[in-house]
Amino acid sequence: MTVYLAHAPADTDAAEALEKVIERRGQFVELDDGQTAMRPIQASDVFVLLVSQALLFATARLRLEQRALDAWADGRLILVKLDNGIAPVGLRDLPAIDASFEAQREFKWNEVADAIREKSAPHCRRRPRVKAASLVACVRSSAPTTMTGARIGGCASCC
Repeated sequence: MTVYLAHAPADTDAAEALEKVIERRGQFVELDDGQTAMRPIQASDVFVLLVSQALLFATARLRLEQRALDAWADGRLILVKLDNGIAPVGLRDLPAIDASFEAQREFKWNEVADAIREKSAPHCRRRPRVKAASLVACVRSSAPTTMTGARIGGCASCC
């Protein structure tokens, strides 16, 4: 699994600080400022976009935005706001981790690392068939479903 950490060139210091926290958690991180072509995001990868005012004026903004939209479509995107910069079109209504207060960034970096772990870990595990009622439960919400996938309440994101 690779964590792509996309940022504007002006936000390199914040990206490197976040990179250290994520690597301490045992995950491989690649910094992506949009200047170099990176491989497409795989099913096991996570894409973290650092949103800032500098991103609006970055020369490779369109490349970073396209990769972010692709990651969002696959459910692999995490947005982090470094200041009051506007998120790219199509991503403005998505939830973001607010790291705009620099004094609390170390805590927010841990929150980002937790979100990465959550996105990268498979959370829906199917139990072995039960003779009486063949139900399956999502570990996150404990919402049972039938073996055909019909939901019985709860978890809309994975079951």
